[in-house]
Amino acid sequence: MRFRRFFQLALLLLLPALARGQSITRSSLRHELEQIIAVQRLPIGKDSVWVTLVRRDGPAASTIVRFNRDSPYFLTYLLGNGTRVDHRSLLAGLSSTADARRVLLDSLSGDSAFGEVLLTTLNRYAGVAPVARAPLYAAEDVIRFASHFLHFEADSTGRIAFTLCAKSGQLRALPLRTSVALEASVFSMLRSPIEQDSLPKTMSVVSEIIRNAPRKPSRKQVDSLESVLWDRVGTSAEFRALVLRQLTVRAPFLPFRVVAQSGGLRTGVPPN
Repeated sequence: MRFRRFFQLALLLLLPALARGQSITRSSLRHELEQIIAVQRLPIGKDSVWVTLVRRDGPAASTIVRFNRDSPYFLTYLLGNGTRVDHRSLLAGLSSTADARRVLLDSLSGDSAFGEVLLTTLNRYAGVAPVARAPLYAAEDVIRFASHFLHFEADSTGRIAFTLCAKSGQLRALPLRTSVALEASVFSMLRSPIEQDSLPKTMSVVSEIIRNAPRKPSRKQVDSLESVLWDRVGTSAEFRALVLRQLTVRAPFLPFRVVAQSGGLRTGVPPN
């Protein structure tokens, strides 16, 4: 009887850890990446080049596959901004007969900068990473930061085009000290709603500003129009609701923590 009670107690203590799953280590990172990373020659024809694709049809039991479904485009952004080696340049130097996928996986699994961010994020998602030292941000600052992903660019004819920042270098005048993990998380929150036209009021503001913009604006004028866009979108109910909803839904596995207000908070800095 005592043994049975001891066994039941031990099982109850172990269940939370079993439910959280196993920690992903640097040695197992390549196996995780193999579940989602594909490399293909695109477009079809003599001018084709190797292109990295992040798949969503991998095995459901894989942590990285489940994370990629819950945080779409996080890995896409991380591949473009969080690696020491530019994987596009790496693939561009390979012949059409090379084992491009193996070369890319070798590079990514050995990339300390990429691995550190991805391992921390995946283990947080799996519930096995400590959260006490995760960077702390105010929700209001994250909303303002998210608005800075909305980007204007003048094309060769002088017309203004709207895009979503996909590169760290495109982000400017930021309201907080950022990191590639924060950037990738916010990019993941915004890309699908914008592509799927789920933010009609936000896009209406974008269209209005472009419509009233000067012809052939200078870069300074484009930057000024961007600032107007950030101010208007960052205070709009639709955009704020989207970001707050995403912060709430993703709170258990975000690579940072969020508090309600920013009064005196040094955002982006782990607390002592």
